[in-house]
Amino acid sequence: MVGDPNAAVRAYLNDFVQRPTPGFAVLLAAPWGAGKTHLIRRLFDGNKANVLFVSLFGAKDEEGARNIIARELLGGANASKNIDLWNKAAGPLKKFTGLDLHASLSDVARLFPLPDTIIFDDLERSDLDENVLLGLINVFVERDGKKVILLANEERLWKAGHDQKEKIVGQTLRLVADVDAALPTFIDELPEPTQAFARFEIDTVRNTFTSSEYHNLRSLRQALFDFHRLYSVVRADLRDCADGMRELLRLFLALTLEVKKGALAEDDLRLRDGIDFNRKPEFEALRKAARKYDWEMVKSGRHGAVLNGALSARIICGGQVDAEALNQSLIASERFLRPEEQEWQTVCWAERRDPDAVSEAFGRMEQRFIDREYTTPGIILHVFNNKLYARKIGLNAKSRNVVEKECHDYIRDIASAGKLEGLSPDKAHDFDESGYGGLGYPHYREGDPTNPDTEMFWKLHDLLKKARVDLFNAGLVGVAHCILSDLSKQDVEAVAARLWRSAKGKQGDLRYVAVLMHADARLTAATIARLSGPTLHSFGYLMKERFSSPVKELDEEVEWLRTVISPLKAEAKNRRKANPVHAWQIDALIRHSLEPVLANWG
Repeated sequence: MVGDPNAAVRAYLNDFVQRPTPGFAVLLAAPWGAGKTHLIRRLFDGNKANVLFVSLFGAKDEEGARNIIARELLGGANASKNIDLWNKAAGPLKKFTGLDLHASLSDVARLFPLPDTIIFDDLERSDLDENVLLGLINVFVERDGKKVILLANEERLWKAGHDQKEKIVGQTLRLVADVDAALPTFIDELPEPTQAFARFEIDTVRNTFTSSEYHNLRSLRQALFDFHRLYSVVRADLRDCADGMRELLRLFLALTLEVKKGALAEDDLRLRDGIDFNRKPEFEALRKAARKYDWEMVKSGRHGAVLNGALSARIICGGQVDAEALNQSLIASERFLRPEEQEWQTVCWAERRDPDAVSEAFGRMEQRFIDREYTTPGIILHVFNNKLYARKIGLNAKSRNVVEKECHDYIRDIASAGKLEGLSPDKAHDFDESGYGGLGYPHYREGDPTNPDTEMFWKLHDLLKKARVDLFNAGLVGVAHCILSDLSKQDVEAVAARLWRSAKGKQGDLRYVAVLMHADARLTAATIARLSGPTLHSFGYLMKERFSSPVKELDEEVEWLRTVISPLKAEAKNRRKANPVHAWQIDALIRHSLEPVLANWG
């Protein structure tokens, strides 16, 4: 901690207020948020009775400014209410007394003596003309002999070379944002346990603020309050990781201050998930920020960062603190060493772990691999990657071909044992290609797509994906039977929730999966024919919505639909004599819903 950078300012102000009638005003100049108001209020803490604080924020003219001054002199907002009440009573009193007792704030204020010192704040945030403002100040300085202190961002206040200003403002003092003085107060305002953590990491806060070159203490205070929202939802076991939490605090403050300063925007934060190849111009703001803090993580939110780009944008710019997403991000970060770290994770972070711990973890991972214990697809892929990568670091002496066969066998075995989850073909393109838990896969980590291990990994990746899709497709016959079962119960809403969307608007999991083609056409026709009139109508609407836009994923299902229409017409014909209305309803379903689908699809 350095000495008080504003010691000379405090000394001058102390001397100024001791003078009987200085004859000039003092301007305390600093950018917004640098702590002008904070310094002045602390300076006069012991002598508030002889000081009048006036914010001219929003004053539009001289009369408005005088009313603001009068209101503060008479005790703030309550004074205005009391005057209004008095004036409401003045009308009836005039009828009885003949006297006009109406009064304004300024009228009443003249009855009260002014304190020795008047402090005007937010001058640049008023709409007062410069000459009007200076004339108002001059009245208090020369006529009333008061000690006037002005708090303002001078760059936003005076025009260059304003002669009148030089006559009235006799001294301009430059305030430095004193983070050492302000930080303890800011931290004391935080709730526990964030307060204790911030107090322990006060050097991290101070150094990050200094690196930001943004001398706005108000923004720092706001950033600390925002950090409390994060800290309060971080899991207790993750809070115990001092290095990880320090990095989270540092990154959050750096990005937040850059956003508040206007150096970064929401799109910039999202761009942290991208790759800055060939110095793309859109990355320039992030590059500048990374140079300022001498920290690459400011620019990159990819594999292993405590906050990725999308998450940092949602939290900092959108104010959305998702506890689950935040904790998952921290768990995936290499900065958080956790007691429950799994063996495959230790091997994944081999470069940053104790060598003996890595060797021991690799042995446990191999045993779990032999026992076919890994069933989560993303973890399986990391284990495959680790087995290939272990060859490079001397842990695995097996050839690449042997590793490939072991991984092939692993996929076959867990699929046949029912341990592997199926994957819908329409979601296969979203198959976790950025890496389970945000850890990244080899072409991200190695950066070399020609690496034979990388090529082998992606072959295994695609093989696992195909196995999952095959499992999903193999189960579609059973799914189709379940859909027919729901339909036979007249439950079109349940069918719609899977084939189109739920009553709450959520897209069905089978929206673009040709599942109906696995149902027997005659059984389907018989099931439809047994639907009630209202249910038939709802089913027809569902079919039109499901096939409203031609997509290749449903081509086979449309061909299947052609095979349903003929037996459905036969069902209607068989009912025409016994129940002509119901037969007509079935015919209407065919004419107005099913046949138009076929016509539009072709």
